[in-house]
Amino acid sequence: MNWLKISLILLIVGVVFLSGCVNKNGSLQNIENNMDALEEKHNERMIFINATDFMVNLDETIENILVEGGQKYISMNVPAEVTFDGEKIEMKIKQKGSVIASGGWVLLGKDSDVQGKAEELSTGGYDITIQLKYNESILTGNPFNFKNTGIIKIERIGEKVRVDIYE
Repeated sequence: MNWLKISLILLIVGVVFLSGCVNKNGSLQNIENNMDALEEKHNERMIFINATDFMVNLDETIENILVEGGQKYISMNVPAEVTFDGEKIEMKIKQKGSVIASGGWVLLGKDSDVQGKAEELSTGGYDITIQLKYNESILTGNPFNFKNTGIIKIERIGEKVRVDIYE
């Protein structure tokens, strides 16, 4: 068994034990609801992990292209909105829960310029923003905005890295 299955099993056992799913007769109740809630939390967490991994990979690719030159295409398939305003690349996802505390920016990648921020919504849930922004202006390209899928082209132009989208 891999670590994810083991973690999910331990989480399920903990929920069953701690949430009072056992009634006076010793039979299980509401276990299906708890399983659905756990699956939803797991799916949201995986979306967040995939979004963060995508942005960290994008950061590494931009850094490599800046040093070595050339060009590369990166495919994105995360249920999110991605924008580029000429200075920073942002990915936004909406979730019921957040693994990032609400408030300021938090670094998300080791040795990376990727940071994240969660904003609690008045209607419930969170807007989570994952941002890639450099201290120096090394990015160039036309602003873009796309949702869910797209291909990002990264290439070095002089001393800058050009970022373009192909949906």
